[in-house]
Amino acid sequence: LGYLYTGIELREEQVESNRQQWEEISKIPQLQNIKPPQWITGDSNDLNKLIQNEKYDMIFTCPPYFDLEVYSNNEKDISNFKSYKEFLKVYKNIFAQAVEKLNNNRFAVIVVGEIRDKKTGIYRNFVADNIRIFTDLGLKYYNEAILINQVSSLAVRASRIFRKRKLGRVHQNVLVFYKGELEAIKEIFPPEEIEVSDIEYFGGD
Repeated sequence: LGYLYTGIELREEQVESNRQQWEEISKIPQLQNIKPPQWITGDSNDLNKLIQNEKYDMIFTCPPYFDLEVYSNNEKDISNFKSYKEFLKVYKNIFAQAVEKLNNNRFAVIVVGEIRDKKTGIYRNFVADNIRIFTDLGLKYYNEAILINQVSSLAVRASRIFRKRKLGRVHQNVLVFYKGELEAIKEIFPPEEIEVSDIEYFGGD
């Protein structure tokens, strides 16, 4: 759509995969003159070193959910950390650097879901930890949406999951934070400039 994008990825193989996908996408006629996304191979915990003189108009990410999915054996990979407390410490430091590079009166959108302690099965309250982290960093918790995931495999897993009275999870939380003065939103993002189309309404009257 013509927006500039910068992403940081620890794994070189993922960066290469992203670039290959872009090569396919960029064949679409409308995108042939669009500047390609910039992917940087490196540790997001070193964000201030990797990106020094740039400011951005939006943060949008679906970060690692601690140990729910381990992406690599790299000791710097926070999905590989053994301690949730240490994970949150580095996690917050990464986003503190990202928020510094976010322009004032702009949004940060974080897609997260709950995760369970693998030993006890108890939720870690990861969604609430994200809200706390971003409000601690000075952002305002402005919006939330629910992202419904594909539920096709849930029916297969349901009986096994429910043996311990656990419900299958089929959604993620989309947390929206704002950096700046709330009064400026209607001036910076005038309602008449927002197009809303193809809305499907589900419900009663």
